[in-house]
Amino acid sequence: MIEFSQPFVSQWEQQLHEALLVGDWESAANCAHKAISSVRLYGSPKLETLLCQIRDGGSGMNFVEIQQALSAEFASVTETVNAWVATQKSAT
Repeated sequence: MIEFSQPFVSQWEQQLHEALLVGDWESAANCAHKAISSVRLYGSPKLETLLCQIRDGGSGMNFVEIQQALSAEFASVTETVNAWVATQKSAT
């Protein structure tokens, strides 16, 4: 399940980046809402918190800061998932 949801997480990361880049907080909030359940699967409380902040309106959030934090957390989740998948494949 984790391996199969990874493409969706990458898609949401890209959509979030694009929405935030043009200042479309409504689209960013919708995308963040969709991403939250998958992110819970990966056990990333920091990314989940960031997504919840965006979903809830992003008040007081700086675009540059939120984009840097999102990029770092999405990269961490991707790295963790890829390592897990590699471990599972080598165990079979």
